[in-house]
Amino acid sequence: MTNRNSPNSLTDLVRETGRDPVNITVYGNPALDVIVNVGEGSIHVVERDALEQVATIRPNGNLEFTPDAYLCFYLGVEPILWGPFNPGGRQAVYTAGEKYPIFIQSTEAAAKIIETNQANVAVLPGPSQRLGGGGANVLFGFYDVFAQLKVELIATVEKTPPGKRGRLDPFVMPLTKKIGPYTKIPLYDQPGINLAIEGLGTHRDRTIFTAQLPSDEQPLESLPTPRGKAIMVNTLYSAQVALDALAFACAPDRLGILALTKSLCSKRKLKSDAIERVMKKHPHLGSQSSTPIECVHDFVTAVVLPNAGCILIMNEAELEHLTGVRVGIQRRETYLPALGGVVEALKKVRAFQQNGKDRVYVTLAAC
Repeated sequence: MTNRNSPNSLTDLVRETGRDPVNITVYGNPALDVIVNVGEGSIHVVERDALEQVATIRPNGNLEFTPDAYLCFYLGVEPILWGPFNPGGRQAVYTAGEKYPIFIQSTEAAAKIIETNQANVAVLPGPSQRLGGGGANVLFGFYDVFAQLKVELIATVEKTPPGKRGRLDPFVMPLTKKIGPYTKIPLYDQPGINLAIEGLGTHRDRTIFTAQLPSDEQPLESLPTPRGKAIMVNTLYSAQVALDALAFACAPDRLGILALTKSLCSKRKLKSDAIERVMKKHPHLGSQSSTPIECVHDFVTAVVLPNAGCILIMNEAELEHLTGVRVGIQRRETYLPALGGVVEALKKVRAFQQNGKDRVYVTLAAC
């Protein structure tokens, strides 16, 4: 039992924590999740009817869209448009339970498409909305479990005119007002608004369409310095922000917690000077690895994991993406993680870490 008079008592720890302006910094890309449930039954008939204007919902949960179909909903009075689905008739089927990037349009661009393609646009009536994205989910978790911690959110967000709020601010700011500072990196012309179709097939699967953000981004003049001594890096689509966040997370005076999602560990080729700039800004990384670094995935495996004492968090798909080791077995239409495959992939992670002993957490969903 802890002695109340001991300097290491829980009371003292809480008091010391309270003196810190920020305890942990979380990097992420907040998004608005728009959720449409098309399960059988009268409660979902309106949503189902709207989707069936442009798609067939198969009994196994697959969605088959008509060529060049769009889905629309209204954020207040502003149209938000996803599509085209099945562009040019080249991808009719979207498998249940998967994630797909999809283009998103808003304001005048969306209104013009709706006006000229009315037969191919289905309007979703009143879908539920909630703040999402890996970073936002982490914030909710911290607030629910550790409400006394002060958590800074560093977020890649849409560009807005001076003095004007972003379209996701009404969803983000009520939480950040309670939990800690909100530091924005204005980067994108569109907000991240994802579409989730739920209630598909006999297993009530969910298919997610994530807002596709531009890959060709202009270099930023400066990036914020995180205030927390602990750094959690979650999904980031921006390579320059991801490299900077990962570099801070593996600094010797910080604790790094890395959610190694597919988007964070992107294999998209970097611009030639990106690595040079991050190595120059963060001298603790040492000299550049002898392994050629062409993407963020290479940076994680060749620089971050060998040098950092980070805690790693992945699910089986992310573990497979990071290591290239097949972790599961195919049974009919289902891909199931297997213990042997997970162990082999973790051995590869340990090789990246050069026999490091830091913890790795692998989430395996229902398994």
